[in-house]
Amino acid sequence: TLVENPRLLPCYSFLTLGFVLLASMGWRNNHPNPWWRCPNFLDLAKILVFADAHLEPETIAENERAEETVRFDNKWKTLIESAEKRSAARAEEVAKEQILLQKELDVVGGVDAQISSNVGGPSISLNPLQMAKKFLFPVQQMLVWVCEWTRFAKNIFLWEESYYSFWLTLVSFALAFVCFFVPWIFIIKWTSRIVAWLLFGPLMKVADVYYFASTSTEVNPEDETKAEDAVRLGRKKVMDKTIADARVRNELAFKLRDFKQYFFGKFLTKVPAIKADRFIDIPLSSSTAKPYEKQLSSAAGGEITAPDRERGQFLKGLMIPVVKEEDEFAAAIVVENDSSSAPIESLKMGGAIGIAATLTYFLVPFLIYAVKSLCNLWK
Repeated sequence: TLVENPRLLPCYSFLTLGFVLLASMGWRNNHPNPWWRCPNFLDLAKILVFADAHLEPETIAENERAEETVRFDNKWKTLIESAEKRSAARAEEVAKEQILLQKELDVVGGVDAQISSNVGGPSISLNPLQMAKKFLFPVQQMLVWVCEWTRFAKNIFLWEESYYSFWLTLVSFALAFVCFFVPWIFIIKWTSRIVAWLLFGPLMKVADVYYFASTSTEVNPEDETKAEDAVRLGRKKVMDKTIADARVRNELAFKLRDFKQYFFGKFLTKVPAIKADRFIDIPLSSSTAKPYEKQLSSAAGGEITAPDRERGQFLKGLMIPVVKEEDEFAAAIVVENDSSSAPIESLKMGGAIGIAATLTYFLVPFLIYAVKSLCNLWK
């Protein structure tokens, strides 16, 4: 157990994280609403290993399992409303008790009776929030960043960002397997010893004799002035470089903004690359979904022609930015339909997995034996 073997704490921690993610995935896939489903961990693992798993897309009919979804949602809504009512009743009861307590304290003279004389004028009460107003804006900006990344983490645990969730689950199980064989007690013990010897050992006396004692207590005013001038000059160079870099970045940003407004319109907005929405949008039960069939036509030379698509808004060029002409997405579609390299990629992946399994089978026992021998030697 973990109490008897505390070295297994990292292993158990990563295992817990992986199983929590799998439980969240299972809850979503067992939901009666088909729009709540997410990609399965095993399906994503097949795509990772075999590169071409031929997974069939899911078809969702209109009002599919709508009655079960309504019953499930009503059940959860009832539970939440009952919990909120109990919480509101407890809060109201506590508020009444506090009002009664305050009245009783006012009758007996309050909590702290003032016995000193007040001969001055009326006291001026300063609001702490008004005094700290200029310090709160940076805190608010930091809170915005914290809220966005907290929502992103929530979406990962709820498998809204299914690819990030898959990689986090896979890495958690892999680290749990690796941490099981790592001698954490041995590493922590000898790391602590080395740090203690380096920071509090006899080496400190050597440093005291050859470094600190060599510094003269008498300081020459000219040398001190030169040192201060050198430090001041270094700070000025850093400040000038910072200002110059900021000026260049701002000029490039303003120029890019102007060219984007020239090409695409005067209104610009930042499209988030990650899901940081506060609420999750789920389609209605009347919505439908069916597989998308790509319409690719063959040219006279036998090559596959990708469908037309609008160019993106990526601008390249430093002095005069222009719209990028290369259509990388269309090229990716053509490569995707060329299945001649799929077996080779599968063989490469399978070979890498076989080599890793062989090395693990032969090297792990050797590492365990070496660690045990070192522990017995130091004992």
